[in-house]
Amino acid sequence: MDYSLKYAGRLIRDIRLQKHMTQHELARVAGVDPAVLLRIERGDTIPNLKTVNRLANGLHCQPFIVFQEIEDEVSGI
Repeated sequence: MDYSLKYAGRLIRDIRLQKHMTQHELARVAGVDPAVLLRIERGDTIPNLKTVNRLANGLHCQPFIVFQEIEDEVSGI
């Protein structure tokens, strides 16, 4: 699994925690199965674009922020 894509789950978890949301709260507002969110955050699965968009909306941030953070992390910025 590509590290940059696996990092997406960790980033989503970090943003969720910064916003003081539980996994169940985010899953509910994003319309994502809580089990899927758990697997994404653990890095067991890579979210597709539709799921990233839903999660970003649930976190009240733009989806491009998730991808920019991944790019920055991978490039060492």
